[in-house]
Amino acid sequence: MTWERIGAGRTAEIFAIDTQRAWKLFLSAMNQDIASEEARIAHAVAATGVPAPAYLGQLAAAGRPGLLYERIHGSSLDAWVGGNPARLPRAARILAETHLRVHQGHPSDLPALHDLLARRIQRATQAPQHVREAALARLAALPRGDTLCHGDFHWGNILLGKATPVVIDWENASVGDPHCDIARTLLLLQMGHVSEKSPLRRATTYRVARYLSRAYLRHYRRATPLDMERLAAWRLPVVVARLSEGIDAEEPQLMRLATRLAGT
Repeated sequence: MTWERIGAGRTAEIFAIDTQRAWKLFLSAMNQDIASEEARIAHAVAATGVPAPAYLGQLAAAGRPGLLYERIHGSSLDAWVGGNPARLPRAARILAETHLRVHQGHPSDLPALHDLLARRIQRATQAPQHVREAALARLAALPRGDTLCHGDFHWGNILLGKATPVVIDWENASVGDPHCDIARTLLLLQMGHVSEKSPLRRATTYRVARYLSRAYLRHYRRATPLDMERLAAWRLPVVVARLSEGIDAEEPQLMRLATRLAGT
């Protein structure tokens, strides 16, 4: 039987099994540990009641591990705005309101955000040692927190197919300080333009990201207080950890930003 492929990433493909189920099939049998950990995370996220696709179990094929999820019909938030740029102000509000809902979760059995970031910072060998040491020292001084953090929250990971926006791609979920999760979202928005080939598209994407970042943060702060000094302090660990992901187009800008934030 052949299923429709509806998405793909660096480690897995997404297929539509039927109208109700989506199948995340990992590219290699070597991803079994990743799949098992994601299944455990899916259970923990579901227990918090945050808006996420229901996890429906495991399904392997040809030695490749796979996970079944509820299929969400509808466009991502970024695609929704792409169809009508006048929707951008509403998208900023949706982004903030949905992130607030995520941060209302308080799971007890997810990895600690501090530990995940420490490992990623140590793997970011592109950065000079003194920058990594500065990032680790900053991380150690920041509060650990007990809040559900998505770890990769951006408008491409919000689907609008139900009455309430649904957040997907929870494999980086952890327990930590929501200020860190917000700092990561702001960085992802900031980096969104760097891979654009056309100067015009790059400039347009930059302007959209700049507006979206400010409006998203404004809406979030209207709903709940944020410690802006703490948010700023999280930037260095978040930037250096991002370097460990090996995204070549981002590396020059991330290196400049990390060096500046480290004070060198």
